[in-house]
Amino acid sequence: MLPRVFQILRSTGLHRAQAHKSIVGASSEERRMLYWTLYRLDKQRCFLKGQPCDLYSFDTDIPMTNSEIDTPESRYLFAMNSLMVVWEKIYLLLYSPQVKKRRRRDVDQQVWELRSALKCWCRRHSDLLEKPESDGSYIFFRAELSFCFAMSSLLIHRCIDSVASRQKCLESAQTALRVITNIHKAQPRSGSIAFLARIFQQYPALPFLEVYHNILYNPTSERLSQVTLLSSAVQAVGDLVNPNFPRVFCALLYARMTWCVDLLEIFRSSVCSPPHASRKGSVASSALPSRSGSVGNLNDFNLAALDTASDSAFFGIDDMMDKVQTSDQVHGFNDMFGPDGLTMGSGFPEAQIPVDPVLEKGSDFFKLNMDVDDSLWSMSI
Repeated sequence: MLPRVFQILRSTGLHRAQAHKSIVGASSEERRMLYWTLYRLDKQRCFLKGQPCDLYSFDTDIPMTNSEIDTPESRYLFAMNSLMVVWEKIYLLLYSPQVKKRRRRDVDQQVWELRSALKCWCRRHSDLLEKPESDGSYIFFRAELSFCFAMSSLLIHRCIDSVASRQKCLESAQTALRVITNIHKAQPRSGSIAFLARIFQQYPALPFLEVYHNILYNPTSERLSQVTLLSSAVQAVGDLVNPNFPRVFCALLYARMTWCVDLLEIFRSSVCSPPHASRKGSVASSALPSRSGSVGNLNDFNLAALDTASDSAFFGIDDMMDKVQTSDQVHGFNDMFGPDGLTMGSGFPEAQIPVDPVLEKGSDFFKLNMDVDDSLWSMSI
């Protein structure tokens, strides 16, 4: 639906300020607000579905803000519009198909340019991110702006293969999840639910997956302590679930996020439990339940393969198991920066992975329910 709306916008000349003078109807301010609202939706759709942008900042002469209006709402909207322009550059320079043809040195230079652009944005709008929590008038404006800023940093740094950048990715993802956790507890409840619905339905689940992959790659006690943060995000999604509609987006997203947290809880219980065989129905410290209820040894697991299996719970079992998984993808980085030809570990006991009960064999729920055939959800970017 949105791509068709964007086509109508362009065909009617709504993105041209001069065209507005010859169009009878809405005021120029209403047209400006409409265009930049659709522009923001276009950038969110771009990263949610992994599809190219339809609207570009360099292809319009409509101002982002009205210089005659200076209200807190207009400042927040201007800051969000400016940040979406940075998202446009992030997609073009780091995630578009032409990136695979570039040399790594060129990509590193573009990453540096994007980091500089994000820092400039932060210097200009930092006061909007640092408002005291007692100022609840614009709490949801500020929360979404903070979430998008953390997402921007995550989208940039996950394309840099270094220890410092991976740590920055993790910190940005944790910041985004904390925003969700804080708003989940905020009042009024109607505003909180509306905010959570917008976050989970219009933005990719990248912060959740970044923290999840970080824990799964090396499930130490310190990293497993972050499971609580993931559980809070799952609870937030759970508030959007209507039991009468078990096959809609939020219900299926909740099922898959819950699956991931349950898997990590098995690791956490194995770390905390004494190293002895447990009674029937419990999990021993070095064991994982299989489909049949038997117990397997965690030492036999290939973590890269386990990572792939966990992705299959989100994105379709057969589709993900057919894909080649590189070492960079385990960290959430694009396979264009990693070696080709790496295959799944051979020591992976497939029968010991818990299976998402929502999925049927051969199904890909995103393609069925959201028409998502993109690369972002499959984490190959």
